[in-house]
Amino acid sequence: MLTDMINRAHANHHASTGDGATELAALATQVTSCQAAINRYHAAFENGTMDDAVAGPRIRELRHRLTQLQARHAQLTDELSCQPAPPPPSTIARIRPYP
Repeated sequence: MLTDMINRAHANHHASTGDGATELAALATQVTSCQAAINRYHAAFENGTMDDAVAGPRIRELRHRLTQLQARHAQLTDELSCQPAPPPPSTIARIRPYP
């Protein structure tokens, strides 16, 4: 019975990682897009086609968004890398029925 429970936990974990992997890929795309936008604003400012009054606030917004995206990406990466672990042998010995 315990082995079945552990196997089900692993199966549930693997089933749920599919959605997480999709979200992780989407986050990576958003991070790249946000970084590219920041670079475009920097280039426009450096080229003199945009002044600091316009570029500054938008760059701050993008940096804030980038920080949020990177934090979620790191959190999700950690979550996906954690596999459910079986209970330690001492716990199994305690709950195993005696013959």
